[in-house]
Amino acid sequence: MVSIAITAQGIELSLPGGAHAPIVVGSVPTSTRIAWLVYTHNPIDAAIAKFIDAECAKLKRLPGAESSPPGARAALWEHKEGHDRHVLELACH
Repeated sequence: MVSIAITAQGIELSLPGGAHAPIVVGSVPTSTRIAWLVYTHNPIDAAIAKFIDAECAKLKRLPGAESSPPGARAALWEHKEGHDRHVLELACH
């Protein structure tokens, strides 16, 4: 999984340690903020795999999907209170 975290200038990104600890791949500073690119290995559990399969099936049913090249893509967006936002990009066969 790849995440982007945005902090104010001068704030160090605090990440958990451990066997599957996130890795900061890089950062992009601006005059007021820093965007951090973070990679974490997260195995897909059965519930998430089922969700992804269902969303891919929906993609395949969209008008024009049968004429789309293999690997049709879509982005799923989730927003929760507290400003958590998640985007999952799907590339379905």
